[in-house]
Amino acid sequence: MSVGQAAGGVIGAIAGSFLGSPFLGAQLGMMVGGAISPQKGKSTAGPRLNDLSVQTSTYGAVIPRVYGTAAINGNIFWLENNKLLETVRKKKSGGKGGGSVTTRTYTYSATFAIGLCRGPIIGIRRIWIRGNLIYDAGSTDTNTIIASNEAAEGFRVYRGTDTQTADSRIQSTLGVDNTPAWRGLAYIVFYDLDLTSYGNSLAGAQVRAEVVANGVVHIYPYTPFSYANNRQWLSPVWDGTNYITVSSQSNHVMYSSDGLSWVELSGVVSSQNFSIGTDGAGTTVVGTYSPTGPPLKYSTDGGITWTACSSPGIGSGACTSVKHNGSAWLAIFDSLNFGTSSDGKTWQAQTPPDGYGNYSRFLIWSGEKWIIRSAMGTGRKIWTSPTGVTGTWTNTYTMLPTNANNFNFGGQLVDRTLIIGVATTTAGYGGAAYISDDHGETWSLYPCPFGDLDGFCVDDTQFWVNHNGDMRYSSDGINWTVYDPPSDPYHFTTGYGNGFIVCVGYSDTPGFRIFKRLIESNHVMLSTIVSDECLLYSSLSSQDIDVTSLTPLVRGYTISNISTIRSFLEPLRVAWPFDIRQHGYKVQFLLRETSPTVGVVAVDDLCVSSYDGENNTMLTADREANVRLPARVILKYIDYTREYETGLGYAERIGV
Repeated sequence: MSVGQAAGGVIGAIAGSFLGSPFLGAQLGMMVGGAISPQKGKSTAGPRLNDLSVQTSTYGAVIPRVYGTAAINGNIFWLENNKLLETVRKKKSGGKGGGSVTTRTYTYSATFAIGLCRGPIIGIRRIWIRGNLIYDAGSTDTNTIIASNEAAEGFRVYRGTDTQTADSRIQSTLGVDNTPAWRGLAYIVFYDLDLTSYGNSLAGAQVRAEVVANGVVHIYPYTPFSYANNRQWLSPVWDGTNYITVSSQSNHVMYSSDGLSWVELSGVVSSQNFSIGTDGAGTTVVGTYSPTGPPLKYSTDGGITWTACSSPGIGSGACTSVKHNGSAWLAIFDSLNFGTSSDGKTWQAQTPPDGYGNYSRFLIWSGEKWIIRSAMGTGRKIWTSPTGVTGTWTNTYTMLPTNANNFNFGGQLVDRTLIIGVATTTAGYGGAAYISDDHGETWSLYPCPFGDLDGFCVDDTQFWVNHNGDMRYSSDGINWTVYDPPSDPYHFTTGYGNGFIVCVGYSDTPGFRIFKRLIESNHVMLSTIVSDECLLYSSLSSQDIDVTSLTPLVRGYTISNISTIRSFLEPLRVAWPFDIRQHGYKVQFLLRETSPTVGVVAVDDLCVSSYDGENNTMLTADREANVRLPARVILKYIDYTREYETGLGYAERIGV
């Protein structure tokens, strides 16, 4: 019974007594009170932790030393606020008359840091949580790369260098002045890791990482592919299912599910295409040139079929750029019209800002505002708008006449906006970049090491530009690194999506797909391990030891305890037998012969017994009974091909 029903019943009973029926009055009062304050429904709750605090680390644990490549079980040394984060989700079921039931479910996540080993290391190649592989930077499989890129967004690796900086998330909790960088320690910080699959506990989320201490990191390796050339393809986009590109000078479309194998279609869009955009959720829009009708077409099936958009008031002309900002679409046209749409299919005409000139080739969504730059008109200005609709544009910057020539590309990376192109100089033309860190309100001009551009895109961490085979990337838009694409392509455009950068050519040039990184491990020489350990734990210098004989290669070796040098060397001596001796004024490590020479002794040269001076009896050999010989020999080892699980090998004597 609700509070309203109880109060109504009391008041109704009193009133009913004057009418001769207290019972009837009480019933009527309860009905009225229930309408004013209805009875609350039942509430149920799912499993919930009573104590969110956890023990985070093992104090005084040894920091392992890793040689080559090895799997390490990390030690948690920091947990955000020293507890798990609880998230409550409510769901109401039931309906009128019978009351509702509210169900509460609880999920838990954690942000924490795991120490791995002494640094510096090359990187982390694989990560397992509770035995499940969540990240693999050593794979070239497409699906694995995609899944690894997604997982990498949830953690950050610190390689244990002497110059590494503190983690920003830890700083936000502990304070900038109270957060060490833990230089010399290789560690991983996981951000808001969902613990649902791990028993809602850190104990269930055991992290194991494959540490590569010796190896090579291949940044942005590529895979070439073949396709129909001489089509002048626009920058590919990823619609959530396919990569899609259209030809700028022919009625052709190409799509691919993996960025390597492409299907070409003809006669489905327009003979002149100027732009392409996608919402990443299945809808792609192409901006065309149409002198007689609406210049927009859309596809919802991965670029296979195309339909003309409904765009009243926009008219004809060329759509020079079309983009989606996560919730709405904006398109700009050389006919001095803009257009907005909620679904990419039906468009509403909008008016550009006063003084805007036509043929701007890019739109940028900064995360807060749309940003455009007028290519012509009065002063070549930069404009911003939160929605793109009529009357919402603000002029934030006017380019200098000498630095306002051909800025046709731009993009957003985190909080940095980049507008890039060709500026007029005293010597002709040169590359330049306008950069804003406040969503287009203020701008700074920087020189760039290239001239005119053919393509531009932004991946998760880098800006990419290219022109005439010169391809470069940058994390800040100021400092650029040269990237060498395959077979010196002439012109190509660039697009990013689903973890890959896809490049297609303007003309007769190869295509190629780029993914972010590949970590390849190298073996380490036995001499390196022995030398480092001797010099670390003794008063010896490099002049006091001789390890030149120890030439075998070791895949990986881990030292995770405090002990003597002998204890560190003994496992190595079992696998690669070597002796230790004093040789002159040095301690010499001498590898034993692995294939010793075996001589053959003649029977007549064996021991002979003489009896009575005449009878000679040869030495006879007795064989041990089978019961005294092992029937089976078992060998246990770490199998790196099976995610460092314990392998088992054995041999048996037949017939025993």
